[in-house]
Amino acid sequence: MNGGDVILADEPTGALDRKNGQEMLSILHELNSQGHTIILVTHDMQVANHAERIIELSDGKIISDQRNFQVVSEKTIVLSAGRPTIGKSSLHENLGRFVEAFKMSLVAMASHRMRTLLTMLGIIIGIMSVVSVVALGQGAHQKVVNDIKRFGTNVINIYPHGDFGDYANNRSLTSPDLNALKSQVYVDSLTPEAFGNSMLRYRNVKAKSWVGGVGEQ
Repeated sequence: MNGGDVILADEPTGALDRKNGQEMLSILHELNSQGHTIILVTHDMQVANHAERIIELSDGKIISDQRNFQVVSEKTIVLSAGRPTIGKSSLHENLGRFVEAFKMSLVAMASHRMRTLLTMLGIIIGIMSVVSVVALGQGAHQKVVNDIKRFGTNVINIYPHGDFGDYANNRSLTSPDLNALKSQVYVDSLTPEAFGNSMLRYRNVKAKSWVGGVGEQ
């Protein structure tokens, strides 16, 4: 029914009349000729005689296991006459199965419209969430990269003290220091900087602020 390689058939003709039983056996023969392995359980020896191999059970024990050479020889003759080899299905049969499955899916969606709508809505929300998270991550990454590029990767800050934040023996850089740095061949341009805390006042409003001064460059 779903294209399985092995088909388990438990009394497939038990509740059928003779005509429909023969049609069921014909379907099983056709499936077997297409490469499907059919395992058939039956109490009717006439049905069992359609199998290539007959295993007889009694009280849970195997009492006989024999090959049905008549069916094997007939199958060999049919295959040699030009029938498709076992294990290979034609393109037409595969296309027919796909079309049938597609029709069944459309019928199922039409009969359960609310469930189909909710499923589609969940899929849409999930995809949009993933796309949004990825887009936000890439956008934030690109913004950081652009900010770094705007600052420049060849900008160096020089401080007069040791490690950053060590102001114990702070000494301001002087004009001779500035001229000495300008004379270096690897320096393109240079500007002094001075920063400090200050109180800003406008009329009757005062505010503490961090003030910086730089050169004209």
